[in-house]
Amino acid sequence: LFGLLGYGVLAMLLAVLYFLVDSLPPVWRWGLAVPSAALFVVGLTRQRVTALLNATSLHAFYRDRLRDCYVQSEQPATLLAGRDADLPLRCLQQLQRLNGTALGPYHLLGTALNMTGSTDVRELDRKADAFLLSALYAGSSATGYAATSRYPELSLGSALAISGSAFSPNQGSATNTSLAILMTLLNARLGFWLANPKSFSGEAAKPPRTPPLFLYWKEMFGKASSQDRQIYLSDGGHFDNSGIYELVRRRCKYIIAIDGSGEPSPKDVRFGTI
Repeated sequence: LFGLLGYGVLAMLLAVLYFLVDSLPPVWRWGLAVPSAALFVVGLTRQRVTALLNATSLHAFYRDRLRDCYVQSEQPATLLAGRDADLPLRCLQQLQRLNGTALGPYHLLGTALNMTGSTDVRELDRKADAFLLSALYAGSSATGYAATSRYPELSLGSALAISGSAFSPNQGSATNTSLAILMTLLNARLGFWLANPKSFSGEAAKPPRTPPLFLYWKEMFGKASSQDRQIYLSDGGHFDNSGIYELVRRRCKYIIAIDGSGEPSPKDVRFGTI
């Protein structure tokens, strides 16, 4: 369902099933077809199936490669790396000093909340918003915030991969529908579907439930929205490639920015799109 390989496997299964039941009486055929169709429809409309959108993308492959290279944890007698060193994002600040304060800086990982399919005119300019991932909270001004403990699927490696998922069908203001369709069909998808922080609020404020298959179509046609129960995150550079947006919003007195994305240019626009 979620890539060319998925379409091929599904076609093969349907062909095999047709030849297997071709010799059965019509009553048996209907007895097999109706329950199978019912289970298929129920499966597509259940929110948990949304995990397939992430499981069948390139996110897991990209996450594993990044954490194998960059995620390390020093233990008393050994050095752990990669998957063994990865930890839930909510546990990133567990180490504390004797006085109870966090040991080390408070990390802010910037991603882009894609709103290319929004009907709100205020969101149609940059077509994205800064979405924060941290040890305590995750969210944006467009969706509100929720405790990171609500997202057990988010590890440090996952957050790192989402923050760097530049190769994505939805790319904020740079989204191109034709390119989004091509990338989705080829399963060139590094973006990540995550529960909207609004979905953890009261029932009256929860966004409407959207079947996962519709979310896949939204990803394909570049129509992700902040108003759905599930939101689409991609590279933070699709909103602000400098990485200092959250620091500016916090009105930090001093900000040190290191740009290693390319050769310096007198017409650098990275800091002009904050």
